[in-house]
Amino acid sequence: MVILKIHGGLGEQLSDFALGYCISKDLQKELVLDVSDYDNGYCQPYFLDELNTGNLRKITYGRSNEPHEFLDISSVKHETRKDIYKNIDTTKDIYIEGIGYNSSLYSGYENDIINMFKPRKISSRLSLFRKLIKNKESIAIHVNNTDNMAFYKAAVGYIKSIYPSAMFYFFSDDIVKIKSYF
Repeated sequence: MVILKIHGGLGEQLSDFALGYCISKDLQKELVLDVSDYDNGYCQPYFLDELNTGNLRKITYGRSNEPHEFLDISSVKHETRKDIYKNIDTTKDIYIEGIGYNSSLYSGYENDIINMFKPRKISSRLSLFRKLIKNKESIAIHVNNTDNMAFYKAAVGYIKSIYPSAMFYFFSDDIVKIKSYF
């Protein structure tokens, strides 16, 4: 089995899941999600159940002393999943922690991942966004509260110079701060 530690906000959850999915498919092992961070009032909500990720088994006990390979993706230099497999015994159960943002790690499973990342149901809010962005230059911007606001202001100014009627949609963990800047 591949046990995958899920953490963070939506972007990190998607990256974690995509990599865990690919590894579990490669190794032909069950994918199990460790959602223990969300069990005790974590500051971010758990989103993956809202997507077409299937009915995966979830655990909430965190990394245990069970015999398995531990892999901290963040600490391993890797360009491909084969690089990851060099560092572990793939015959054992694997516990994965850390984020694998390198998109080449999802190679071969892109279509599966795109289909799984579609919402299970279309909310009225999503329907409204679809109507708003149709036939208009629409720009989505994700801002973490630690990001450089001067960079974003310059980028928005540049895009406005090319597409004066563009509509900007901001996604952030601190919407109040973003509203004060934009």
